[in-house]
Amino acid sequence: MREPQKIDQRALVSWYLYDWANSAFPTVIITFVFATYFTESVASGKVIGTAYWGYAMSLSALAVAVAAPVFGVIADYSGRIKHWLGFFTTFCIFSSCLLWFIEPNPQFVLLALVTVGFANFFFEMSMVFYNSMITGLAEKEFLGRISGWGWGLGYFGGLCCLALTLFGLVEPENSWFGFEIRNMSRDYEYDVHGTFTEDSNEMSNFSYAPIPNAGAGSTHTNWVSQFSPLPGKEYCIEAVLSEK
Repeated sequence: MREPQKIDQRALVSWYLYDWANSAFPTVIITFVFATYFTESVASGKVIGTAYWGYAMSLSALAVAVAAPVFGVIADYSGRIKHWLGFFTTFCIFSSCLLWFIEPNPQFVLLALVTVGFANFFFEMSMVFYNSMITGLAEKEFLGRISGWGWGLGYFGGLCCLALTLFGLVEPENSWFGFEIRNMSRDYEYDVHGTFTEDSNEMSNFSYAPIPNAGAGSTHTNWVSQFSPLPGKEYCIEAVLSEK
């Protein structure tokens, strides 16, 4: 009769904590924060930004589908699963750090897509080796329970990091860590032309031309909507409004 496999509690906790830690990547980068930043601020428009993001994720997933079986065989024959896990995790972290340099400007679209595509590839490849380690943690009858705990802790870790990002970096006027908090939208200057006529508070012949990134550091001036012309008078408006 075969003796039951002894569970290594230290290895089990380490396996749990890896899922807890790495779930911040798909939550913050792929799904919520950086994905939103890219589609609304980096790309020239939300629709085209969403399309570009989908293309990048699809190509990254295709690369994983092709490469994962190959590296899986290598890991099985070499037995160096931890080495490959560390290799892909390190490059995922490095690629994620490079996203810091992506500015809210359409010129950074290609760089952002390439960087996040590689980061997602490295993340998914690391998960191939991470998931393969579960069979060495305990007997077969316990694997479902262990997998469930790891999955649950991963989701909880991702939500904790998302909350930290939201309340520590995105929402407050002053960041917890001393970073400058800026609106994700690009800076604009508007060359405004129009005429107020008669008793109306509406502007006729209204036109404006947005100039991206021309108003950096300025604040929104909403004085046109607050302007009240005198009855029977006509006013010609030629001004530049800035918003951040």
